Amino acid sequence: MALGKIKADTLEHSTAGSLDTKFVVNGSAKAWATHTQSGSYTLHDSLNVSSLTDDGTGKTFYNWSSNLNNAFYSATAGMGEFAVTFRNTPALGVTSNGGKTTALIKWESQTTGNGGVDSADNNLTVHGDLA
Repeated sequence: MALGKIKADTLEHSTAGSLDTKFVVNGSAKAWATHTQSGSYTLHDSLNVSSLTDDGTGKTFYNWSSNLNNAFYSATAGMGEFAVTFRNTPALGVTSNGGKTTALIKWESQTTGNGGVDSADNNLTVHGDLA
C-alpha cells in the first residue's frame, strides 16, 4: 500500500485564520527529553534523543537521533528540584570543549555551592534546523 503525501503552503483554522507552514516547521522543537540522573539513570521520554551518556556527577550528554544542522541551535533546560540549580555551562554556552555540537549537547547540574549533583527531574527542549 502506497502512502500519500500532503503538501501545503498554508494551514487554515476555521476560527483562528491562516498560518504559513514554514512558521510551523521552523517553530517546532527538533528535540526534547526528560530524564533522571539520581537513583536510576533513566531517559523517560524524548523526541530525537537516541541515548544518554553519564559523564559523572550531574553531567549528562544527550545524543541526537538525527543531527542538527549546526551547533547554534537554541536549547532550554530546566530541573524540577528546588534544592538544585542549573548552571549555564559549556553544555549550553561555550562549544570549545565539545559540549554543544550537531550530534549532542552536554547537560550539567550543580548545587548552589557549585558542586555537581545528580537530580531527579531534568528537562531539555531544542529548537533549530535538522541536518
